[in-house]
Amino acid sequence: FASRRSPFSAPLIVVASGLRAMRVANRIDFMVGFTFRDLSRGSKAYLFACCRQYLRLLLMRFKIDSVELQQALYRVQGIAARKSSMPILAHVLIRAEENGSLELTATDLDIGFIGRYKAEVEEPGSVAIHAKQLYEIVKSLGQSTITLGLQDNYWLEVKSGASRFRLVGMKP
Repeated sequence: FASRRSPFSAPLIVVASGLRAMRVANRIDFMVGFTFRDLSRGSKAYLFACCRQYLRLLLMRFKIDSVELQQALYRVQGIAARKSSMPILAHVLIRAEENGSLELTATDLDIGFIGRYKAEVEEPGSVAIHAKQLYEIVKSLGQSTITLGLQDNYWLEVKSGASRFRLVGMKP
């Protein structure tokens, strides 16, 4: 647990670690009137459940048409370097912005690509994902709406209909 002081000098208890703790600390203004030791066992379990639910909402999540995403990734995966001493060059940077746009960026240090597409952004954020793997998954899903959501430790969940895939991402 990390404890922080809010501007209102009440303790803020963050029930998370690493990146998620920082995001919660930045999002929640304050919690008033108790310390973690003052809570009963049932209250602690409830607090854990609430924090876990809140943390799920903090991470990047958006919906996009599969055909549009497939065309974008087709362009990107041709640029992203396959064999390089720098693994990040085989990745595409996906950035979902609050204004409802999705930005895909890739480079091989000679050629670069930046594309902007319309998407239903539920929560903004960014992640770097292996371009070829994501392209192959999106290509296999067919024509429907795809939901992409960022999870713990930069795992990207790709959902469409009954299909669900998880890819390891990198910190952008």
